Amino acid sequence: MLLLCCMWLTPLPAQDLDILTSLQKNAPYKVGFRLLETYDSTRVYQIKNATGNPFRPMQIAVWYPAEGKIKTQLTVEKYLRMGARVETLAKDAKNETAKLSEFVNSSHIDVTKAKRFLDHKLAVGLDMKIKPGDFPMVLYAPGSSAHWYDNFLLCQLLASQGYIVASAASRSLRSPGMSLNWEGVESQVRDMEYMLSKVLTLTKPKALKVNVIGRSWGAISALVFAIRNEGIVQSIASLDGTLSYNAQALFKDSPYPNADFVRKPLFLAVGKKRSARATPINRKDYFENVKYADAYQAEYDEMRHVAFGSYFLYYHYLLHKGIDTKTSNDLLEGYQLYTKHLLTYLNYYNQKETTNIEAIKGEKYQITIQKQSSVPLPNYQDFSYQLEVNGPRAARQLYKQAKAIDSTYAKKELFNAYYMNAQAYRYLSRGDKQGAIETLKLALDAFPKKANLYDSLGEMYYQQQSYKSSIKAYRKSLKLNPKNKNAEKMITKILQIKD
Repeated sequence: MLLLCCMWLTPLPAQDLDILTSLQKNAPYKVGFRLLETYDSTRVYQIKNATGNPFRPMQIAVWYPAEGKIKTQLTVEKYLRMGARVETLAKDAKNETAKLSEFVNSSHIDVTKAKRFLDHKLAVGLDMKIKPGDFPMVLYAPGSSAHWYDNFLLCQLLASQGYIVASAASRSLRSPGMSLNWEGVESQVRDMEYMLSKVLTLTKPKALKVNVIGRSWGAISALVFAIRNEGIVQSIASLDGTLSYNAQALFKDSPYPNADFVRKPLFLAVGKKRSARATPINRKDYFENVKYADAYQAEYDEMRHVAFGSYFLYYHYLLHKGIDTKTSNDLLEGYQLYTKHLLTYLNYYNQKETTNIEAIKGEKYQITIQKQSSVPLPNYQDFSYQLEVNGPRAARQLYKQAKAIDSTYAKKELFNAYYMNAQAYRYLSRGDKQGAIETLKLALDAFPKKANLYDSLGEMYYQQQSYKSSIKAYRKSLKLNPKNKNAEKMITKILQIKD
C-alpha cells in the first residue's frame, strides 16, 4: 500500500479543485465508479410515490480499484445528475437540470466558480472493470440528509489506494430527510447492511474486511453498524461526528449506552474552528472511555464542521462569493491533513503497514492516543458458537470469563432469556436432557427472576424423571408468576406419581 507524501504539503491555491483531485496522482490504482440502483424489498419506504413502488429505493455508489482504459470520465456534474434520481431511480432530465440550476443559483455561490466545479473532470471512470483482488472495504455513512457524494473526493482517494468504497444517501425511514433519532439511526444502519450485501455480489472477495466511516450524524450509524457486525469490522472512523460532541445523550436510551461497546479501533477527526453556538468537543463520551480498543482523536485547528465532507467543503466555503484566501487555504490544508491521517490509520489496521498515526508529527493539529486498556469481551456470536457447537459447559466458561471482567455486560449482551430457552428445547429435541438442564441453569444465573425459565427447567427435570428437582423448579416458577397454571398442573401431576 502506497502512502501519499510530498503532495500533501504542496502550497494550496484558493478554490483549486485540481489540488484535491491531484491526491490520486501517482496512486497505485485507477479508480472506477458504479451506481447500483435497486429496491430493498424488505422495507416499505413511501406508500404513495411517483413510481408506484412502495419499497425503499436504493442508490449505492461504489468506487473501486479498476483496470483498463477510462471510456467515460466522470465530472462533478455527472455525480449530481445521477444523484437527482435517488427517490425514483428513473432518469428525468428536467429534474436533473433543476437540481443543477438550484445548486449554481444559490445566493451565496459564485456562478463562475460553480460552473468550473461542475465541469471538472475527475480521475474516475464510469463502469470500468473491477481489478481482481481481495481489497478491504469501506462503508461511508454521510451526514444528516446528505447524499452519497457527500465526500466523493475521499471515496475516490481511498479507492485509488486499494479500498472498495460504498455509500448511500442519508435518509430516514420513509422520507428523504434524516430524522435525528434512533429511528433515523436504524434506517441508516440497515441501509449500510443492505449496501454491503449488494457490493459483495459485485466484488465477491475471498476475505472480508469492512471498515466504517461516518461524517457528522453518520458517525453514530457507523458505530452502531460496527457494534452489530463486529465480526467483520476492522476499524471505525468519525469525521467531526456526533460521537465527539453529544454522543452520550443520544446513546443513553439505546442498547449501547456507553463506550464499553466499542470493540474495534476508533479514529475521531475533530474540527476546532467552531462557532460559539456549537456544541463543544466532549472527549469524555466516546474517546476517553474507550477501553476495549485503540482510540485516536485528532483535533484540527482550522477545520470547520461541514468541511470534512468534500461536497460541502466546496458548496459552503470554496465556491462562496465572500471566501478569503486564508480561509480557503486553511480548509484545503485541513482536509488534506485529516485524509492523510485517516488513510494512514486504515492502512495500519488493514494492510499491516508499520506506520501509524502516532508517528506523524506536525503543526495545526493535535493527536491524542489512547491504547486498549482491557481485554475485549466476547460477544453474543462467540457465546452462541460455544453453546451450539461445544455445549453448555464451554458456554458457561465463556460467560464466567466475561462476567469476571464486566458482570453487567455479560448478563445483558451475551444472550437473552428467550434464546436460552429455545436452545434448551433444541437440546431436548436431540435427546440431550442434561444439556437442556445445564443451558437453563446458565440462563437462570443471568435471569433469576424469569418464571418461564423455571417452568422450562421443571419440564426438563420431569423428562429426566428427577421429580424432586422438577417440583422445586415449578414451585419457583409459580412463586414468580402466581398465574402459571401449567406449573400448578405439573406439581399436582408429579405429586400423584410420587404417591
